[in-house]
Formats: sequence, C-alpha cells, structure tokens
Amino acid sequence: MFVLKDKSNVPLYIQLYQQFREQILIGASVNYCLGMLCQLIKDITTTIAMEEPGHHITCRTLENHGFNVKPISLDSSGLNVVELSSTNTKAVHVTPSHQYPLGVIMPISRRLELIEWAIKNNSIIIEDDYSCHLRYNTKPVQSLQSLCSDRVVYIGSFSKFLFPTLRLSYMIIPKCMLNKFTVMFDGYPPSVPFIIQKTLELFMKEGHWESYLRKTNRMQKKKHDALVESLKRMFGDKISIYGMNAGLHILVQVKENVSEKELIERAHEVGVKVYPTSKF
Repeated sequence: MFVLKDKSNVPLYIQLYQQFREQILIGASVNYCLGMLCQLIKDITTTIAMEEPGHHITCRTLENHGFNVKPISLDSSGLNVVELSSTNTKAVHVTPSHQYPLGVIMPISRRLELIEWAIKNNSIIIEDDYSCHLRYNTKPVQSLQSLCSDRVVYIGSFSKFLFPTLRLSYMIIPKCMLNKFTVMFDGYPPSVPFIIQKTLELFMKEGHWESYLRKTNRMQKKKHDALVESLKRMFGDKISIYGMNAGLHILVQVKENVSEKELIERAHEVGVKVYPTSKF
C-alpha cells in the first residue's frame, strides 16, 4: 500500500503512474512478472530468501528459474530480519501487506529493519503486495517500495481485486535495473492484450476505480466479519483465528487431535471448501 503526499487531490494511482511510468512492466500474472525478474537478477545471487510458511507457487517459480530458496521464519511482525541477516543471500521475497498464509501485516518498524538490511547488504527486496487494497479496521502502512525505491521491486495484481480472469499484474522496477531490463527484453511482445489494458485505463480515468475500491472494501469487510463471528460462535475456544483485518483469507487452527486431511474431508461433506496449510 503506497502512501504519498497529497497533490491537489490528484488520485493516488495517477500519482503513482506519473512517478513510476518509465519503470512499470505490465504482465499477465504475478508469477509472469516474477519470472522476468528472476532472469534479471540471476547474476546477482543464486539464493532467494522467502517467508516460511510461504506461497508454494512462488517457491516453485523461483526454483524453476534455478534459484535456491532459503526459508526464513516468521514472528508476530512478519519475516524475521535477524534470521535473514545471518544468511548470505542478496534477495528476499516478502508479502508485507497480508502475509500468505498466516495473514500477518508487517508493521512500519519491521519494514524499516528490512530496508536497513537491504541497504547495508546491497540486496534486493521483492515486495509482493498481496491484497494491499483490502484492509478492515486497520490503517494503511507505507509500502517497502515507497520507503526505498532503489532497493525494492514492487509487484501487484488486479486479478484478486477485480476478477481472476483479468490476468493483469504489474511490476515497478528500480531505476538502477532499467538499462539491463531494456537490453534483456527489448522487442518482447506484451503479455496482456491492449484491449484489456485500455479498458482498465478508461475505468480508472472515468473515476470508477476509486468508488469500486470503497464499495468492494465495504462488501469484503461484511463477509470477513460475518465469517469470523460465525466461527467464534460455532467453535468457541476450540479454534484460533489468525490473519484477520486484511485480505481475502483467514487462517484457522483447530485445537483437536484431528489430521488436516480429515478436517478438509469433514468440511467438504457439508459443502465448505477449505485449503490445507501443509503445502506452504
């Protein structure tokens, strides 16, 4: 989530475009953008650190591009920077807005620690701003990219917030990487059709995006609150709930001696789809 100074009520996304338009890559998915970034930094490091637990598709993408993935544990503030500092990696992938799957929102103090690590070690932070638009009962926190644009590659997506089949994501590349990026990918055709990009552009220019953000946040907050309230009412102290107040998912720990597989099967029998955490 970006926080910029007010400029005569110019919408935030217009400010971002004006500030970073030369550095923005449009891609068909977050993993498409991540794949291009992997090619861009492969001569910088052979190892990329990421959150443990973390998204298995991200891990697979990094490994498929030849990187060793170094798992870094999490605490109540997100990725453990002290543990990260003990490694020799020159890159780390994080989801600070709503960690997947634990749902931790990284506070500003931890973000500053991570930025300090990147500057001190001449390293790169890959910021996957997962669910940055969806916040309930919490204030926005400055993105890592807005705190240190020279050390952070920012990746975001419209697929989760608008609809999955849109397949439109973006990546903001640090200025220090632009020349290399241009040399490597000059002539590559766009992965997102022009008609889709133009439609979204008009949607924003005509003022629909901001109202859609507000409406969707209200709707998702109602769903979120209803789900949390129902879980607490039905299960009481038999469960613990993590990752509330942001995003499109919550994590539920069941305090019973029942396997993950059995819990999923029981839920499926009554028409409720839940996802395992073991694969993360």
